[in-house]
Amino acid sequence: MAMNTTPNVPASIIINLSAHPLTDEQREEIERHTYIEEEIKMSAHCSPSGTPSYIPNLFERIGLTLDEWNTKSIILVLPGLAPLAARVLAHAHKQGGFPKILWLAPDVTDKTRYIVSDIVDLQAVRDDACEARVRQM
Repeated sequence: MAMNTTPNVPASIIINLSAHPLTDEQREEIERHTYIEEEIKMSAHCSPSGTPSYIPNLFERIGLTLDEWNTKSIILVLPGLAPLAARVLAHAHKQGGFPKILWLAPDVTDKTRYIVSDIVDLQAVRDDACEARVRQM
């Protein structure tokens, strides 16, 4: 793995649970925001009625320790099936907090291409919502 030579750019582990590998263009866009320390590719496939036991097994196969989940910047590329993505996020939260997710969107000029729309820090979104709720009280 190459060393992070870009100053002030945090390192992240990308966990790609979609059935689609990241393109070079997507990686370049990600690296405008974070250095990719590692990319773990593991498609999350199951039927729409998949069993709850599938997700813990998936996280075991990812192979990160609880310490890594809590100290490293993790960016998930979620599977496309919404119920599976929701279960993945719920299980990821059990690791110590919400991860960041990669938001891929169709390119407006070419609907067959997906571009990096955003890297969403779900823990920051949750924290902001909690602070707003407290201010409303």
